[in-house]
Amino acid sequence: MKQFEIKLSYENGRVITFYREFADLEEAEEDVLAHISSGSTIKFNEAGAVGMLSFRGAISYLITQKDRPNDVEAITWD
Repeated sequence: MKQFEIKLSYENGRVITFYREFADLEEAEEDVLAHISSGSTIKFNEAGAVGMLSFRGAISYLITQKDRPNDVEAITWD
């Protein structure tokens, strides 16, 4: 498994960045497109912190094979 950085851009201008593991880039893209097209929500559970991320309103994405830096939260937004 490889780690990928995923940036989602939303209709309101917000950009969400998160990291997930996939076998390859194609699997990562299929997963992200499925969530965007259905407007679904995914659950994050990391180091005792639980969060939900909704894909509703996401209009574009960028996927990069990249490990999450140690000092970066699992989900960030601008």
